[in-house]
Amino acid sequence: MDISLVLIFIIITSFIVVGRLLIVSTSSTSKLKYIAKCYDEGNIEEAIKEINLLDPKYKKEANVLWMTANIYYRQQQYILAMVNLQNMIEMNAFSEDISEVAARELLAVIYNETGNIKQSMAEHAMIVALNDNSFTSLFEAGRVCYNHKEWVQAQKYFIAAMQQSDNNPEVAYLLADSYYRIHAFTAAASNIEKAILLDANNHSYHLLFGKILYAEKNYVNAINEFAKALENAPENEKKEISLFMGNTYFEVKKYDLACECFSKILHNDEEKSNELLIDDRYKYAESLIATKNLEKAVEQWRTIKNIRGIYLDVDSKLKTYSKIIGNAVFRKALESDIVDYLENYLYRILTLNGYIITEYNKKSESLIFFLTIKKFGSEGQSYKNTFALDISGHPVRQESIVMFNDYVKANKSSHSYIMSVGGFDSRLVVDETTILIEPDRFEAIMEGVISFSN
Repeated sequence: MDISLVLIFIIITSFIVVGRLLIVSTSSTSKLKYIAKCYDEGNIEEAIKEINLLDPKYKKEANVLWMTANIYYRQQQYILAMVNLQNMIEMNAFSEDISEVAARELLAVIYNETGNIKQSMAEHAMIVALNDNSFTSLFEAGRVCYNHKEWVQAQKYFIAAMQQSDNNPEVAYLLADSYYRIHAFTAAASNIEKAILLDANNHSYHLLFGKILYAEKNYVNAINEFAKALENAPENEKKEISLFMGNTYFEVKKYDLACECFSKILHNDEEKSNELLIDDRYKYAESLIATKNLEKAVEQWRTIKNIRGIYLDVDSKLKTYSKIIGNAVFRKALESDIVDYLENYLYRILTLNGYIITEYNKKSESLIFFLTIKKFGSEGQSYKNTFALDISGHPVRQESIVMFNDYVKANKSSHSYIMSVGGFDSRLVVDETTILIEPDRFEAIMEGVISFSN
């Protein structure tokens, strides 16, 4: 064959091959543009269909892997999305527009949404390293740990973030809350104060500070913080703050204010079956008793019983206070100021029984010890006796008896008496010199049916 013919054949063949390659290349470029257009417009079904038809070598390009991963993520096909992202990382298939950080961020999101928290945290650790410990990456890593209650790890990231920028109140707040969750109250208080200095109007910051102070039993300052939180809180968050205020007022024995806070929440019909509020409801009932609202207290105890069945001493209280409400003598004692009750009722009964009242000493809101109460004998001898009256409505417990016995011994009384509207704890232990006057006998004495000396 002539050499010229061979050359012509080679040239023609080359043109054909090159032409075909150009056609394929042009076709693939057009396809990639079309896929990108579908992806950008949200037509992900068409985009993934076209991706699946691509030549395998184009499927390994950074933008194709990225689009594929994102499409599978949107379709909630998380395993396929992760495979494509892992391929990007293993092949180092990144571009100016698509970085390793972006791939790992999406991977972390998928791990987070599928409950693989350790892997999500591991990806965020890599992102922090890739970003040279930038504030944003540290903050996001800390937030992920915080959201999954990894308090100690969250603290490490937030501390590092604050070292990068100490003027972000949210970081200080989240760091404070992380410390609060592990009962590191001193560190929590220090950081929430920083947050408040940076943003004094954020109700969440004042609420957290109030909770920290409450945990430290710094009730007065806790009330101030809860009040500030309440000023700026949205309506749907005022319930929680009111309950915290109610509990705090309860601790400082400001029972009228405690009732005011509790009543805003606990009288709502939708809360009457809420088991999470039982502790608050119990304290509300105790506050109602302290403010002499007996029927309302019984109503709260009945609600507790309907929710839980058995809870602390609710059965005993229901029995005691239901009886008190229906008994004029008990009710008069319970609803009266104790000093007025002594002067207008009990002193008169004691006088009729031959006692001379010379002095009394108030020991608590409801419990009074009488000192130097004398009765003269037939030969002019006087006998010093000591009395305790409890009109709280609660059963008298051992700690009250111990305090009473110390008082009796100090004043060398020959006999001692304890009278109670609420009865006595079944575990109570007294010595032979102490006489317990049960509610029924107390009622009979006050009505004059039996004499006190009997």
